[in-house]
Parts: sequence; C-alpha cells; structure tokens
Amino acid sequence: MWFRVDACLLGIVVCVVDILTERVASVKLPQPEIISTSVVSPSEILVRWHDPGLGEFQQLDGRQYNIKYHKHQHRGHRLQVSGVKDTRAVITRLQSNTTYVFRVKTVKGQGSSAWSDTAVNRTYPLDTFVQVEATTVTSTSIIVAWTLPRKHVNTSLDYTIFWSEEQQEANTVKVSAESRSHLFDNLIPGRRYNFRLVSKANGDSVVSTATVSTATFTDRPSKPPRNLKLQVQGQGVVRVSWSPPPARKRHGIITQYKIQYKRRGSRRGDVCTVMTSRKPLEYILTDLEESATYRVRVAARTVNGTGPYSKWGSVDTEGGRVGGEDVDTDGRRRGNRKSRKGKRKGSKNRADSDTPSTTAMVSTESVYPGIPDNLHVVDVASTSVGLRWTAPVVPECCPLVAYRILVQDMTVNQLERDIVTGTNTETVIELLDPGTLYAINITSFNVRRSSEQSPMVYVTTSPAVFPVMQVFGGTVLVGGRANLTCIVRGDPIPTVSWYRQGMMAPFYEQRSLNMLVHAQHDVMVIKQIHLAQRRIESHLIIDAVQLQHSGNYICSAESDPAVNATVQLHVHALPRFLEVERKHAVVSQAAAVSCVVSGVPLPHVVWSRFEDGLIFHDKEAGSRVYVTSSVDEETHIVNKTLHFSALRLSDEGNYTCQAKRGEYSTWRVVPLTLEVPPPPPVSNIQAVAVSPSKISIVWEDPIDYKFPITAYNIIYRPGRSRRLRTVNTTSRRLEIGDLHPNLTYTMSVRAINTHGVGKISPQVEARTLPNTDLQPANVSAVALNSSMIQLEWEAPSHIDPIYIQGYTIYYKRMNDSRSEKLFLAGNRNKQFLVGLGQEDNFVLRIATVLTWGEEAPSREIRIRKSASERVPPPAPRRLVATPSTNSIQLTWRAPVIPAGRTDMQVRGYKVRYQMGLVRGFPEREVRVPDRLLTYTLGNLASGQVYRVMVAAFNEQGDSRFISVTTRTEDAGPGPVVGATTTPMSSSEILVQWLAPSRGHVTHYHVRYWRPGKRDKQSATLYIPNTQYIAGSLRKFSKYRFEIIPYNDQQIGEVVVVYASTMIDRPDAPPRKVDMTAINATALLVNWEPPLKANQNGPISGYKLVLKKKAGKRMASFNVAGGRRNYTFKNLEPGTAYRVRVSAMNIRGTGPSSSWSMERTDKIEQRPPASPAAMDTNVTSSRIHVTWKPPRDIGVPVLGYILGYGRYIPEVYRHVLSPGTRNFTLTNLEPDTGYIVSVRAYNNIGESLPKFVVGRTGKADPKDLPIKISLKMRAATLSASQIQITWNTVTPDLKKKVTSDIYFLIRFSALEESEYQYLNTSGIPVTIDNLHAGTKYEFAVKALRGSKETGWSLPVYNNTFQTVPTSPSNLTVTSDPVTHTTLTLTWIPPKTAVNGFLIYAATDPSLNIRDWDLTVWPGSRDSMRVQKVKPHTKYYFHIQSRNSAGTSPLSERVTYSPPEDPRTAPSDISLHPLYGSKSTTVEVTWSPPVVPSGPIVSYVVLYTTAADNSEAVWEEKTEESLSCLLIGLNYNATYRIKVKARYSGGVLGPASPVLSYSTLSYSDIEKRQLGRMSTDTSPVTTPRPGHVARRTTSTPQTLYVGVRVTATWHDTPRHQERATPGDRQHQGTQLEPNATPRQTNGTSKQMEHQNNSMEHHARQMEHQNNSMEHHARQMEHQNNSMEHHARQMEHQNNSMEHHEHQNRQMEHQNNSMEHHARQMAHQNNSMEHHARQMEHQNNSMEHHARQTEHQKNLMEHHVNLTEHHNNLMEHPQLGRYKTLTHHTSSA
Repeated sequence: MWFRVDACLLGIVVCVVDILTERVASVKLPQPEIISTSVVSPSEILVRWHDPGLGEFQQLDGRQYNIKYHKHQHRGHRLQVSGVKDTRAVITRLQSNTTYVFRVKTVKGQGSSAWSDTAVNRTYPLDTFVQVEATTVTSTSIIVAWTLPRKHVNTSLDYTIFWSEEQQEANTVKVSAESRSHLFDNLIPGRRYNFRLVSKANGDSVVSTATVSTATFTDRPSKPPRNLKLQVQGQGVVRVSWSPPPARKRHGIITQYKIQYKRRGSRRGDVCTVMTSRKPLEYILTDLEESATYRVRVAARTVNGTGPYSKWGSVDTEGGRVGGEDVDTDGRRRGNRKSRKGKRKGSKNRADSDTPSTTAMVSTESVYPGIPDNLHVVDVASTSVGLRWTAPVVPECCPLVAYRILVQDMTVNQLERDIVTGTNTETVIELLDPGTLYAINITSFNVRRSSEQSPMVYVTTSPAVFPVMQVFGGTVLVGGRANLTCIVRGDPIPTVSWYRQGMMAPFYEQRSLNMLVHAQHDVMVIKQIHLAQRRIESHLIIDAVQLQHSGNYICSAESDPAVNATVQLHVHALPRFLEVERKHAVVSQAAAVSCVVSGVPLPHVVWSRFEDGLIFHDKEAGSRVYVTSSVDEETHIVNKTLHFSALRLSDEGNYTCQAKRGEYSTWRVVPLTLEVPPPPPVSNIQAVAVSPSKISIVWEDPIDYKFPITAYNIIYRPGRSRRLRTVNTTSRRLEIGDLHPNLTYTMSVRAINTHGVGKISPQVEARTLPNTDLQPANVSAVALNSSMIQLEWEAPSHIDPIYIQGYTIYYKRMNDSRSEKLFLAGNRNKQFLVGLGQEDNFVLRIATVLTWGEEAPSREIRIRKSASERVPPPAPRRLVATPSTNSIQLTWRAPVIPAGRTDMQVRGYKVRYQMGLVRGFPEREVRVPDRLLTYTLGNLASGQVYRVMVAAFNEQGDSRFISVTTRTEDAGPGPVVGATTTPMSSSEILVQWLAPSRGHVTHYHVRYWRPGKRDKQSATLYIPNTQYIAGSLRKFSKYRFEIIPYNDQQIGEVVVVYASTMIDRPDAPPRKVDMTAINATALLVNWEPPLKANQNGPISGYKLVLKKKAGKRMASFNVAGGRRNYTFKNLEPGTAYRVRVSAMNIRGTGPSSSWSMERTDKIEQRPPASPAAMDTNVTSSRIHVTWKPPRDIGVPVLGYILGYGRYIPEVYRHVLSPGTRNFTLTNLEPDTGYIVSVRAYNNIGESLPKFVVGRTGKADPKDLPIKISLKMRAATLSASQIQITWNTVTPDLKKKVTSDIYFLIRFSALEESEYQYLNTSGIPVTIDNLHAGTKYEFAVKALRGSKETGWSLPVYNNTFQTVPTSPSNLTVTSDPVTHTTLTLTWIPPKTAVNGFLIYAATDPSLNIRDWDLTVWPGSRDSMRVQKVKPHTKYYFHIQSRNSAGTSPLSERVTYSPPEDPRTAPSDISLHPLYGSKSTTVEVTWSPPVVPSGPIVSYVVLYTTAADNSEAVWEEKTEESLSCLLIGLNYNATYRIKVKARYSGGVLGPASPVLSYSTLSYSDIEKRQLGRMSTDTSPVTTPRPGHVARRTTSTPQTLYVGVRVTATWHDTPRHQERATPGDRQHQGTQLEPNATPRQTNGTSKQMEHQNNSMEHHARQMEHQNNSMEHHARQMEHQNNSMEHHARQMEHQNNSMEHHEHQNRQMEHQNNSMEHHARQMAHQNNSMEHHARQMEHQNNSMEHHARQTEHQKNLMEHHVNLTEHHNNLMEHPQLGRYKTLTHHTSSA
C-alpha cells in the first residue's frame, strides 16, 4: 500500500517538475554577473561569474553557460565557448600580452539570458624568470621556489624541473603552471643537489633558468661502521679497527667514533665508552682483565649526533686468543660450536656481531713507551679547550696505541674528565665549565704498558659569552610561505624557542605538536647549529600563510638572564574586488558607482575614464564628478564611490576602477549606460513680423531638457491654407522670407537630436506688416519767427512704433531745385528748423523711415515764415536737491513771467537726470505738471553722483535747464578686506583686517565662537582699529570669527574666517591606568588616553615612571602615542612595583596619573602539582568538566591543559587560561566512554594529569531526525492579517505527528530582505500587524529537540488594501522664465495607490465641488499645470485613491506668483498740493517698463496700517497716470502704492510703497498763531490787465481739517505761491468756540502785533532805500538791453553769411530773451516794491483795526465750521482753486 502511495506521489512530483521545467524554459533567465577574471598564463585566463538564478530552491539541472570573448578594440572577430556546466572556466589558446573582453550568458532549454556585463583582462607576456632559489628545509628535503617578473610573467603549459645529486644522472619532475614552488623530499642528508627550471609555451619556445645548487642539512649516520675487527695485542690490550659507514649513509662528515665495550658477566649497565677521532680507524683498549671475554661495538658520530651501533663483537684475552664468533668483511659467519652453551652464546654473538674477530700476535717484549712532550693547551671556547703534544719515542717492537688524558677541576680539586684517545697528537676536550681553571696531563700507551704522566699544564676556559640575537622578519603574501629567522651567537650555544606574542606555549619542530597545542598544522621550527661560529639558527616556517598569522613573534634564547627579541610578520593580500556595480542612469540626474576592494595593506583605489584615462579626485568646490572613500581598517576593505551630481551625455561610457599596491595593480571596467528621452516641445515660442515680407520667429529650448539638440524644424502655413512648408535651422532664431504682406501665418517648431524628433510645439500666429498708409499723420508746420519753423506730426497709426527707425525731413525754398535732408532717429514728433532766413516761403515734407529700409513720405507743406517771435517760458528758479539712500527729492520755484506775456505761461516741467558726470550713462526724463514744484527721483543707486536738470515748457518750447549735482547716501559698508587670523598662543588668536573698499565705517563688531558650541563672545572696536586679540580661548580648538563693519547704525557685509588655537601640553593624566603581572619578571601596564577635551593636541607619546614600592625611581620610559600598554621586563620576582603614566605632545608633558601598584609572580622552580579535585556532569552529547586548582599555592600556574579522547586519553587537548575552572566538551557521540584529563602547567613544565572517565548518555528521542513533509496554504483575512495553515504528512501514514514537535514560521514582504519568525505548536496560525496592500512570502519547518526539517516550499498572498492617507508635502513651483507653467510635487502615502485627484481654484471660498479637478493616474509624485493666468493666486488640494477608496483632502497650498519689479508701475511720486504734509496729495507714476498685457486702468491703494498683515487698503481707480487723494486725516502716516489692472480684471504687482505723513494738530496751531502777526486784509486787488480764473470776486473760504482755515482769491497763476510780503494781504480768523486759554493767547498776539507795527515802519524806510537802488539797476538793464539788441542784429547778419553758426545764433537769441526777461523782472520788481510801500502804509491802519476784528472771530468761527462741512461733501472744488494755506512755509 505504501509503495503505491509513494509511486503516485512520485508521479505527481514528476508532472509538476515537467510543468515547471517547461515554464522555466520559456521564462527569461537572469543575467549572470561576472565577479572576476584572473590571468593564469600568457595564453590562459580564468573567468568566474555568479548566477543569480541559483537560489535556495533551484537546481543546476540543464543549466549551461556560453562565454563570448574577443580582443579589445577588435570586435569583428569574436570567439565563443559553449556548454560550460560550472560557474568558472579557463579560456585557453590566447595570445600573450593581449587584452581580451569577456561576456557570459545562461542557457537552459529554449530559454537564455542576456549577455552579462563585460570583464577585461590582459594575458602575461613571455619573459624569463626573475629568480629561482633552492632552500634547504630539512636534512632530507629541499624546496625550490621561483618568482615571475613584475609584468605577471607566466608560462602557459607547465614547468619541468631537472634535478640531480652532484656527479649523478639528472631526474625530471613536472609541476603545474599555477605552482611557484616544489618540495623535494626523501633526499640524502649532507649531499649537494643541482636544480634547473624549464618552461615551455604554446609556441614551442623554451625558457630555462641557470642551475642552482644547495646541500641538505647534515644528520646522524643511518648505518653503523663496517668490518669491525678485534685483535689481542698483549695481556689486557686489544686493538679495535673498523671501516667507516657507506658514503651515502654517513649524512655528513664523521667527527668521532664512539666505542663501547664490556666484560661478559658484568652487571647490566656496566658499559665503558670511549670517544676517538675520525682517523685512524682503530683504537687500543688497555687495562683489560686477563682471561676474560669482552664484547665491543662501534658507532659513527657527526655534529648532529651518534648513529646506530654496529653488532657486538667479542674477544677473549686469555692466552692472547680471540674467542667467540668472528665476522668477515662480507658478513659470513664462522666459528666453533663446542657445546650447547657455546652454541647459544655463539648464536647470540652472531646476532649481535657485525664484524669477525681475528687472532692477534702477542709480543712478550716488555718495553715502556716514553712520556708525551711539549703539551700545549689552547682555549677554544668557554666550554672546550684544544690539546697538542709531541709523540713520545717508542721501540719498534711495541708501537704506540693510545693516549690517556686526565682533566682536573682546580676550583673544587676533583677529577673532571678521564679520556682515552687514539694515536693522534691533538684533540679537543668539550663539555667544560666556562671561566674555570683546569689542570691537564697526558699518558701514552703501547702494546705493553703505559708511560708516566706528563707534567701538569694549567688552563682557564674563557668566560661565557652572553648570547647576541639577530631576528629577521618578512613580508609574505597570503597563501605563501613565511620564514622567520633567529640567529643567536653565544658561548655556550643556547637553546632557542619561538613564541607567538601573547601565547605561553612555544612552537615545536613537529607539526603534530603544533597542531595539538596551537591548532596549526602548517607551522614548524627548523634549527641549525654551527659549532665553529658558536652560532645557532632557528627558522619558524609557516606554510599557506593567512591574514591571522600576521603579528609579532618572539624568539627566546635560554640564558641567564633570558634574551628575547620580537620580529614582525607582515602578511599582505593582493587587492581583490568584492563588489563593482554596473549602472544604468538617466541624464541630468545624480548617480553613484561603487567599487569595493579588499587587500592588505589597504590598496590605493583610483577611478578613471576608460577611454582617455582621466582620473577623478575627491570633491572640490564646483566639481560635478568626484570620488568619496570609506575605509574599514578591521576588514581591510576600501569602498571607493564615483559620484555624478548631474549626468551629461558625455558621461556615458566605460569607467575603470583600478586597485594598486606597489607594483601590482588590477582593474575592473564598469559600463555606464545613460537613457535620454526625445526632446519635448520647445518653450516660449514667439513670432514677430519684421517687414511686409518677413516674420522672425524665436524660441527657447524645452524646459528642463538639458541634452544637446542638433537642429530645429519650423513648420508654417499662410492663413487657412492646408499646404505646410518646412525649413530647418541650427539656431533658435529664424527669419522666414518671401511672405505676403498683411497676411496671418501659423507656425510651430520641433526639436531634433540624435535620439529622434521631438514633439511639435504649440502653434503661434503672426501677421506680416502692411505696406500702405505708413506716412506720418497730422503733419503741421508753424513759423515761430522770421528764422524758425516748428514741425509737428504723429506716427502712422497702421504700424507699431517699434518698426519706425526714425523720420527724414526734406525742406527747400520755393524756387530751389535741391532739397535739404535732416534725419531724426527715434519716435520724435516735433522738430525746430532754425537759420532759414527772413520771411521766405518753404516747401516741407516728412518721410517715415522704416526698420526694413523703406521710406513713406507725407504730402508737401508750404509755409511762409512770420516776422513775429514766439518765446518759450523762462527757466525755473532755486533748484534744491535733498538726497537719501536711493532717492533724491527735488524742489524748485516757478519762473517769473513778464507782465502781459500770456504766451509764456508754463504748461509743465521737464526733469532730466543722469548718473555720473561723464558721458556714457543713459539720461532719463520725467515730466511734472505745472502745479507741482517738487518731485522725488526713486530707484537710484546708493553712493553715486547724479546730475539733475529742470526746465519749464509750453507750446512754444522748453526753457533753459537749471542743474544741480548731488550724491546719494551710502547703503552701508562693504565687507572688510584681507581678513586673516594668526594663533598667538594656546588661548589667544590675533584677527586682522583692512577697511572695506566701499562705504564709510565708524566701528567694527567682532563675534567669535567654537562651531557647534554655545560660547559666543563679541567685541566692538572703533576706527582706526583693525585688529583684535581674542583671549581666554579653549586650547587646540577651532573658532569661527565674524567681522561686521558698521556705519553708525548701518550694518555692513559680514566676513567669516576660521582659526585654531595652538597646541598645549595635556591638562589631564591618562585614564584607567592598570598594571598586571605577566610572570615573575614582567609586568604589563594598560591605560587609556585623556579625554579629547583635555588633550590639547595630538598625543605624541606617553611617559612611564617605574619604581619599587617605597623605593626610589628606577627608570622612566617613553612610548609612542598610539600605544595603550607597555611591558616591563627583567624585574625581580615576587617584588611590588609602582607605576604612573603621563601624556606628552609636542608642547610638553601633562600631569601624571596616580600610582598603580602590582607585584611580580614568584619565580618558577618546578612544575605545578595536579589539580586538587575534578568532577564531570554528563549528557548524551556533552561532558561538563569542573576542577579545583593545585593545593600548592607557592608554585605559579600559567594555565591548564584539558585533554580527552574516546577510550584513549589526551587525543584532543585544549589550552585554557589560569582562571578557568570549568569547561564543556560538546558534539560528543552518545553512549560512548571518554577519558578526560586536566593538567596544570607553567614555564618549567606540566603537572601530572588528573583523570576521570565519563560516559555519555543515550540519545534523546527528541534528537532523532524528523521525517515529515509540510504543505502550506495562506488565506487573507484583512488588510493586516493572513491565516497560515499546513498539512503534516509523514512517510508512514499510520504514524501521527507527536506532541513534542513544534513549528517555526518564516515570513516577510517581498520587497524586504530580512525575515520575521514565529514559533507555534497549533494549526492554523493568524499573522497580524502586516502592511496593507503588500505581498508576503511564508514558509514553515518542524523542530523537535535539536533536530529540525528544512523549510517548506514558500507560499505567497497579498493583504487587502486600506483607504490611503493624504499625500504630504504638496509644493508648487513655477517656470522661472514665463511663470505660466506650475509644477506640483508631493510625497505619496506609504500605502499602495493607483492615482491622485488634484483640485485647483483661484477663489478659495468656492465649494470643493466647484474647483477644477484633474485625475492623475499611477503613483507618480509630480504633475505640471500649464497656461496659468499671470499675476494670479492659485489654491490646490490633493487626494490619493486606490481600490479601497479616496483619502481625505490634503492641506490647502497657495501659490503666489513672483512679482517682477519691471511689471509694476514705476517712478511713483507724491506731490502735496497745498504745502508739505497737506491733506491733499497728488500721486503720479509711469507705466510699467515690461507690461504683462494691455493695461485697462490703474488702482491706487493707500492705508494707515503699519503692518502688511493687518493692512486694509483703500482703493481708487484711475485711467490716467495720476490720481488726487483728498481729505486725508491729520496727524497720520499713509502708505501708498499703485497697481496696473490688465484685461480680465487681473491686477499686476504693486509698485514700491511710499510713505506720506500729514500735518499734526500741534504743527497747525504753531503755524497758525505764528502768522497772525503778519496777516493783513484777506482781500487782494488784482493788477490791471489780469484776467481772473473765477467769475466772481467774492472771497471764498475752504475749511481744511477741523481747526485750520484757508482762503483763496482770484489771483494770477504765477502768483499762486506768494512771497511773505504777498501773504500779508491774506486774512486769518480765530475759531468762534475758542476756550478762555485761547482768548488769553489772542490778547498776547494783539500785543505782539502792536510791536510788529513799529517793525513794519522801519521796514518802510528800508523799502524806500531799496527803491532807489532798483531804479539804478533798471537804468543799467536798459543800457544792457540796447547793447544786446545791437549784438543780436550783428549775429543775424553773420548767420546769413555763415550757416555753420546757426547754433551760436540760437544761443545769442536765448541770451537776448534772458536779458529781456531780466528787464521785465526788474520792472515787475519796481512795481512790487511800490506796492510794498503802499502795503506798509496800509499796514498801520490794519493793525489799528485788528483789535476790533479779533472780537468778531469767535462768532465767525461757527460759520466757518458749517461751511467746512459743506465743502467736504464737494472735495473736487479744491482742485481748481488757488489755495493759500496759512500753515505752508514762506
């Protein structure tokens, strides 16, 4: 049954897999990502890539890769490798020293991916090797290593190494091309070997190196000496001879032979040993017992040790015969087998013996040898001496066989050595004590007996030489081999050990021990001893070096005291690219490309452009393309990012990220692809007709389109014609010709670039100019006098004035045939023709000169000059200019008109002004009405000189200009010049500057503070001070200084400079000073630097002071500023020390820390004892071990070694710290016995182990594997909840899922990279707090105990959407050029949306249903609104929507159009009509310079509010360029501005606001009371011949305000502004309801007026005298007038003969007119003085009647008040009356 179910399931799975395979085959596969390419050889490159499609649930079945490659810049010839079934491949058969480009794509079934991004690399060139080196590793191994040139030279196939032993045949070994070394082992020690390396490339080119040779280290012999022979030389004397071991088994030079012999039957261990020299190969054993059997064996010895012994040989001294078994040289046995015992002995001897014994000839001659002579002792080393002597005389029968040397230690008087040597006469005695006195004598032996002892020779060995150590570190690449060398010279030669800094255990020579202790199998130690040089070399070899091997290593030589040296191993890693992202970006947007590189040391990463090699640097001011860097020192990673602030089309291409370290460099090429949209429609298109046959069309590039445009296409058609015409151009302007006149044309433009043709712009229309009715209109000519004609005309109405270049006047006398021509540029409409002769008839015509070169003449005009003269008005008087910052107020007096000259009446004034006193600046002109005698010039530049001219004009012409020059006030000082800062000390900074080049300065204000801190300080300095010293500053701190110039209260421009105070010594000691004992002779001090605020500069070092407790200072040490610890060495064991630390910088040493005390450990004399107690706690897979420290607390413990093994102790070992008391062994097998041991150790050694046996428990069923499959389903419940269910299916359906199984759910949104987890034991599970409208992924797995299943197949589902929130940050911006296009941007809500609703209106009070609605689909966050009304406020709301509904309205956003000052009315001015501060003021202005359309009217707004936010403006509409404001309040300040109203009722921007203040009540009283004493009768009689403007002579009264009255009379216009004398005819009346206080004041005024009558009497006498003076002046003027009349007649005659003097004659005419006006003025002055005399006479009577007049004032005031109220209802009456205000100035 279960088989059938599994078969069904298998069939279902196969079907599902087939369906998925078909779908995958049709799906577009993901694009591979090339990770790296590396060069293997000159013809091979390794390509690696990453396939994103190989995920957790995908398999590699059916997936293959194709690689396409070609030479760089040779894309025509492409090669391809197909069917690669791995994510790496080696491309072979490439050309050497050539750059290749590679791309990869994935193929599976019928589907394939796109080609990956390109990767570029260059093969190696063919070249020889740089160096081949053979290094001896051990006595049986040599390593041969070679390096390649800096250009990455490599061979393409493999290497062949020819090697041989010297004088032997060569052998060969082949190694791969990736190798850089090869190890030869199983060599013969002490032999020299030759090596030669050969490489063969594809082109059969062979590269060979020179032969290098080296020898293996020597070793102890591996074979014993051969041919051992024993010969009895006499009683007790045996001669031993032998042959050396085979040459290939000696393993070095034989230095000695070691002979051991013993007597048969002696005790076990009674073996005598004799050392002999290497030659001769024999030795005489003497003093042997007779009739005894001896056994002898020999071993060879080298400097590395003793080799194996030969087999025992036996000899019997009885009777001089050799007994036992003999061995011949060929090894064959022979001997006697006499007895069973002998057999056993013989067999044993045969087993032990290697050489035969021979019977010696024993001499019976008894002759003693002589005593050795000339014994000489040489001190060879501290532990050895050399002996040399002369051989004694011996008889021929008994040759000398040996010497015996006795060495006695004289310091203790005991025998030190007893040495028996061969027949050599020199030897070396070793293993002596240094610096010790020894006595030595020698005895000789022959075959009979020994000689007497020689005389004693004394020698003192040299003292011990303290070891001198040299260490050599190195730098090695990752994966290479490190060789740290330590050379120690000393006598005696010490023992050398290697340690890793911070570790207690040394490194061993055996790799297995290093693996056991250090968990490093790739570390070993090699030692070489050189006896002659008393030197030992120790090499620490590390194979396959990794970054963690980098650090400090300690070479320690055992001596008293110990000698240590530290060497540093630098491990470098070649630069490697971790991440190089490719980029697709949009032009004009910002982009960033990252390049992540790792390497040790940190590589130098450079971004450059691949095409031209342009290198990009860090960000600078104004740089658009720049580089930023981030460095992670711990992981050795450099992240270099290339930034583009605004991409351009020229930025598209390949960019190179190159990583350099020394001579090595690597690079990656990153393509940057840009997307450019086609051009949008051009903007601001305008078409203007320039002639009847041409239209000029101009446009601007598309808005916000920054890409190049190559051409423009213009499309146009005439009228309603359907025929389109096109023309192309490369500029943004074009004149279209050959058009019909006075016809409308429709035109549009579209942009063209390399990406296509843009959209067509909106159509514009333009009408060609007419070619008829272009002559001047209303041409008139007036003869002013006998020599002057005035011409006036109007511009033609059928054409705009901009097309008129000027006018040409043609004139001639009636009978002349040739016409004179006068050209007038511009739009003038009046011209005077002077110097034409007297009373001639002239023919005139005027022609319009058009801009396209044609003329349109008018009809001819015939005129005869008149004999009478028409004179313009006189010039104004007393021009006064009052300047301010940006305006000048002008006042002047009206000209004096001669009596009876009504034709000289003034119609207005011309005000001309020009900036500067030289030509070049434009001159401007303003016209002022004749009733105004003041004008304010606004919008002027501050601090500039202006020349102002004023002239009067009427129908006859302009008067002479009067001028004044003035200067506007300065706006404020400019910035100071050359501001510098100079640090004076650690707390003072000097700030210096120069005075501003612009503006006046009275004082300076200096502010300074630390950026980001609240410690602002300031100072005020008065000129001429231009420097300031800021004191009491923080040390080594950066300060910001602001220098502000002032002109009294006017603030100037601010200048900011920065400076830092100087470095000072630290203010605080180092922190957290702590001292810890390392061992018995070393202490470790740790500290932290002072706080940053107290360092006062970079810390350059630390000073450490060490002393004993309660003792004097022992020493002080300086360490580098980067150190945080220091180790004191060579201290006394068990001693208390105190230390303190102080920080230093370049300025000195700071305060010291408090003393810190610690005691060194006691000296270690023995290993520690075993741990006191040990216990275990066992589970099925763990053993928890606890122990107690040894009871002997007097012995230091440096740590513990915990060992354990499965039934075998200490198979695995853990080295633990001394403070550890427990350890847990994990991942053990259940139900298994383990032997656990704990040892304590120190520098002397390890303690005995403490053992315990533990057995793990049986496995928990919960830990058994889970066999279960999970099938999931996900159902959406709401916008934040999804319910997960799954079915649990076991392989055996009868089994149920037990209750001890629980489940882990993993889920996350698809756009998130991190998962969330949930534990559960029940089904189903509801997951809440999810995001609305989001797709989620779910997976589940089962867990029981420590076992778990894999994740199930994921399921997906979406949460329901919710009603979105309103978009935020709605902003409105306008087109900066035309302001007719608005751009709306907003931040969409976080919930999903499918569109937005945008509401717009110009009236916010409307219901939202009446607003304009725009539906904006999609999730875009911006929209453009076009064709908005200019100068109009718009209001916007926005809503977001999705399938769940629509969000609430966002907050209302208001768009206010920007105001262009050129579109506002200009030259606005205020003119009080009745004296300054009058309640009636005339406002005048000029049209806008750049109007926004046709102007309908103007609106004058005025208010008394001081704040715009609270202002309620009153409006008054005018169609002219002036407006009269009447009835303003007294004692008030008005703010007045003007706006232009355009068609459609749209108001333009406002003009600058002007302030106007009316007269206060106190000023009215003062002026009124001040003039009562000088007022006369209010009736004034007009002069004869004067024509009054009013038809009645009855005085009229105008009530102004409340308490002031004014009267007007029918007076001539030129006397409207009267002199103080004229004002005496004007009357003043008091108010009828005056208070008693006012009545008292009136009495005082009457008394004052009586006094004034006496004063006027004196004035009358003065006036009489003045009359006589003016009479004389009159006579003088008459004479002058006659003189000027003759001059004028002379000039008129001269002008008839000299036409070129026309201008001079005109000047003379003006001068004559001026003198005529002066004469008239004098006449008027005489009449005026006559009237003054009459006025003074009448004044006496007037003052007499004033007393009675004052009584009637009270009654009359009531009538005045009633009349004033009636007048306020008709305010316009005052506009046409001649007003004389009693409050105006004289």
